[in-house]
Amino acid sequence: MSQAVFPLPLQPGPRCSCRPARYRQVETELFGLKHAATFSVPLSSWKERCDILTGTLGKNVTVYFINKDIYFDRPGLYGTPKGDYSDNAERFIFSHAPSRSSAAF
Repeated sequence: MSQAVFPLPLQPGPRCSCRPARYRQVETELFGLKHAATFSVPLSSWKERCDILTGTLGKNVTVYFINKDIYFDRPGLYGTPKGDYSDNAERFIFSHAPSRSSAAF
């Protein structure tokens, strides 16, 4: 993400936003993150609550991080040296659900 996002604030033009998951590796101080919203994401037969943290990157980029520690506060993004996390499919669905909901943003 950093290779794609970091040049954006330097470019003149309209504002833009991105909606990544807030993985453990994200340097929260860089974005000045603040809580923006809490909502539920439907997953199969249950719903998971999550938080949206918002921050900025330069003048033109607003970042909305999807924050759910049980999915994203892990040592590796998608797995460990022993293999993939067994819930990667669920994590993928969860991280993309807020982007499809205009009410969340």
